[in-house]
Amino acid sequence: MDLKGTVVFSSGKSADFDIWTLALESGKLRQLTHGAELNDSPRWSPDGARIAYIAAGADGIFSVWVMERDGKNKQQLTTGIHCAHPAWAPDGSRIVFAANAADPNEFELCSVECQTKQVDVLFRRPGIESGPSISPDGSSVLFAGVDPNSDLPFSDRDTEIWEYDTATKTERRICAHPARDYSPVYSPDGTKIAFVSHRNGRSEEEYAAKLHEIRANLNLKDRKSVDSAIRALAALDRDSDIYVVDTTGENLRKITRNEGSDTSVRWSPCGNFLVFASAPKDEAASERLHVAELATGKVTALQYDRSPLAQEIGANAKGMLDNNILMRLIPNFIERPLKMRAVGSAFWGEEREPDWTYAS
Repeated sequence: MDLKGTVVFSSGKSADFDIWTLALESGKLRQLTHGAELNDSPRWSPDGARIAYIAAGADGIFSVWVMERDGKNKQQLTTGIHCAHPAWAPDGSRIVFAANAADPNEFELCSVECQTKQVDVLFRRPGIESGPSISPDGSSVLFAGVDPNSDLPFSDRDTEIWEYDTATKTERRICAHPARDYSPVYSPDGTKIAFVSHRNGRSEEEYAAKLHEIRANLNLKDRKSVDSAIRALAALDRDSDIYVVDTTGENLRKITRNEGSDTSVRWSPCGNFLVFASAPKDEAASERLHVAELATGKVTALQYDRSPLAQEIGANAKGMLDNNILMRLIPNFIERPLKMRAVGSAFWGEEREPDWTYAS
């Protein structure tokens, strides 16, 4: 798999994440943000010269920021509203994101002008909208949200993939399933959509039947029954995979088949590959960057020296083990990797929210 360009991503653990770039041809890492705060969801501008991302401002509220590709000239674009999931307009003049600008208890899709910092709400609908993606021609916006016309209580509605037409101010559902669908993103030519789903290859009927079975066996007066239902629901929702579908909603295709978590999908600029974060089963806090080839479905883990990432978050397992009295009792002839298991996979941090550019 011959890969080129630069991937930007966030790396860290708990609430301490920083933004890095990875040069795919050389494997060189570069750290763009520093500190013990959250810097997350980096997105390349269309020309690859700037990066939009989410970070806390002086007021402690997560806001939309922009910096140059080398990490210089960091600029805060929004204030006073909680923001998430930035996405650039094709001309690079504005950024669309999810925020509680209209209602403190709901997230709507908003936009901010990069020059004036003017924030506008794109549209309002019941529920929480997330993960916007603007079409290459700028005429429509993808997002994840619940069905506002469903008869189910909001707590029982799972997110689906929708497309909003900015000219007609109408929306249409791309695909629906009882499982959660989210993080939609247009292909570079605008003909396909990649997204994350927890359907795990199940049909709507199969997934709905499993949900019905869990609810039918639930006895709210029996603690064991409640615990069992919680575990069953968690197991049903644990496995997430990457899917691709035409913008018409046809030709749905499952790309990844990992039993763990596959999230944060983005396209390569050529449209032949998908970059995403993947974690093994039951280790969701240990995601690593992977690439899938669209034509073959072949998945490859990106290879790079993680030591700078581990050093930044203080993942010095050797020092931790040496200072642990119980660890000192482990005989030296036991392999070091076995000792490393004692700290847990989350100790090493995770890489997530990648985005890809060919610009240099």
